[in-house]
Amino acid sequence: AWRAVAGDLRKLRFEHRANPLEAAREGRSGLFALPGGWLAAVDSGGIIITKEPPGTGVEYRVPLRVPGRTHIPATGVVVEAEIIPRSETEAWRNALPGEGYLDFDRMGRPFEVRSPRPGDRMRLMGLGGTKKLQDIFTDLKVPRWKRPLMPVVTSGGEIAWAAPSSVSELFK
Repeated sequence: AWRAVAGDLRKLRFEHRANPLEAAREGRSGLFALPGGWLAAVDSGGIIITKEPPGTGVEYRVPLRVPGRTHIPATGVVVEAEIIPRSETEAWRNALPGEGYLDFDRMGRPFEVRSPRPGDRMRLMGLGGTKKLQDIFTDLKVPRWKRPLMPVVTSGGEIAWAAPSSVSELFK
């Protein structure tokens, strides 16, 4: 991969290869400096070699289509929303990462999907108060550099769901 982006291996020293590979093997995430201003971004999905950390300067706010698919060009993420009958709502117990089941009757308009913002807080299911989105991402082990790419679904201005899997108490 380094040869594909930089052209040759001459400036790549042992530690440039060993540190990102070791982190990936151990399941750690992080950013590692490479020669020429390049970075190795490591997370559970693998290693990305880039000039700029993924998610840098990414801000977006778009209407969420319910039902429908909402494409976020800034990140390449697609958020799909569908309305399912109440008889099937037990599916939330088996929600996969990247899924959130919300009570449509509790939802206020407008529906939006946006980037996380500093100071964002939400009411998590089963939690008495609110919790910082930043702390939720930390608990879920979302790498710091990947957090700006995580979609946040809002309903009437309140955070209803945040990827990868946090549902608000208000909309459960």
